[in-house]
Amino acid sequence: MSAREARASGIGERILIVDDEVVIRHLCTEILSGQGYDPTAVAQAGEALERLEAEPFDLLLTDIHMPGMNGLDLLRRAKQIRHDLPAIIITGQGTVDNAIQGMHLGAQGFLLKPFTHRELLERVEEALEKNRLFRENARLQSLLPLFEVCRRLHSENDLGTLLHHLLQVAGEEVRATAAAVTLKERGDREGGEMILQAAYGDNGWWNTSGIQALIQRVHRGMMVRKAPLAVHAGPHLDPLLHEALQGSPFNSLLSVPLVSAGEVIGILHLFKGKEASPFSLSDQQFLSILCGQAAGAIENARLIKELLAKATELEEAHFGSILALAQAIEAKDKYTGGHCDRLVQYALSVADRLGLNGEQRKQLRYAAILHDVGKIGISEAILNKPARLTPEEYAVMKTHPKMGAEILRSVKFLNDVAGLVYHHQERYDGQGYPDGLRGEEIPIVSRIIAVIDAFDAMTTNRPYRKALSMDRVTEELKRCAGSQFDPHVVDAFIAVVESAPAAPATAQS
Repeated sequence: MSAREARASGIGERILIVDDEVVIRHLCTEILSGQGYDPTAVAQAGEALERLEAEPFDLLLTDIHMPGMNGLDLLRRAKQIRHDLPAIIITGQGTVDNAIQGMHLGAQGFLLKPFTHRELLERVEEALEKNRLFRENARLQSLLPLFEVCRRLHSENDLGTLLHHLLQVAGEEVRATAAAVTLKERGDREGGEMILQAAYGDNGWWNTSGIQALIQRVHRGMMVRKAPLAVHAGPHLDPLLHEALQGSPFNSLLSVPLVSAGEVIGILHLFKGKEASPFSLSDQQFLSILCGQAAGAIENARLIKELLAKATELEEAHFGSILALAQAIEAKDKYTGGHCDRLVQYALSVADRLGLNGEQRKQLRYAAILHDVGKIGISEAILNKPARLTPEEYAVMKTHPKMGAEILRSVKFLNDVAGLVYHHQERYDGQGYPDGLRGEEIPIVSRIIAVIDAFDAMTTNRPYRKALSMDRVTEELKRCAGSQFDPHVVDAFIAVVESAPAAPATAQS
């Protein structure tokens, strides 16, 4: 909004006029008032400084030659109070050099006595407009990093990471000593309890009695005001707030609400130490914008978290049905009772050794339980045959990875697991089935299942042999490392077995 538009809307800029000549003061006051400005006129520089200390002004209009402090010294002192305050120097014919010196001190222009009505208004309008453009440019420059921060906040779906980033950015921007974010439970509309979600600062500061008393009062007030609250210790402060702040390691608090859909969903709290300066108005403005964006990002992240939890719950429900199928297969094969449960424990221990990520661990768990699901299509006569299988029977048995994969592909969330089950009978040297993959071509999950499946088979009684001893099984795994099995998986699995409190019990028929 330009200076002219501001006056037209009833927002008259406040102009401080300083001149020891009463005629000049009255003239400037009359001209500026007639154009919608809000002038205040004083006769001395000392009185002007007092007014600048106590009141906000948009422009300083000062003469150079005055008794006591002159206009140039006033300008220097005024810039110390408000470095961005625009100023115009009023000077006579013989003091143009002084006016130029005033320009070097930061004045936006000068007005030569005697001046006309039009000259005064033009200089004032130019100075205010120039300062407005300067402040707008500075504001936009300061907002550029904020826009990038807001973009990053909205691209982050993990709530913990998002809150950590919010605290880091906010704390660094306003030079806070400590910071914290409290949130209400989603859907808790009526003044629900604010719960600490993330914080940084000296250890244990949040749980001190002074901080808790202060925060409780802020929380109650924030539900109503929904606006930033800046608190600084001093005699002017509410006694209860002052006492609470004095009982903490801090001297200032700035609390900014996180508002979404008109409701306060949380509060960002920032603190400064005993020797630090209070939070400024620009701090409040910056954090208000930041928190306005962060509130939406937080709600999105919480919603996504809830949806993922629901999806996981639904997934587990579907998985329970598939697990029942796997258990039904074990019931068909009297020699593999508990086989799937044992494989899951082995598999997850090996996953820890190999550093598998969360998604790989989940797939490994599912694949370990479901790797033999295709045996549902194999006759019990073959599954429970008390002798070695004939080539024809073995060919039928070799179809179970393919049948298992087809079964799992019919369940959407198990599509990725289907391929892992399909390849669990591949060999590291490429001599396995169904596709003859070799080495790293075989998925890591399938390579793990191949090792633990063989281990469980060798340590389980079979109709054609007794369970092998642990030493014999370990020796056999090492012998086949690099041919049948991935040697890294074998090493990891043997380390798991050897570090176990006791060797796995031999499964009996």
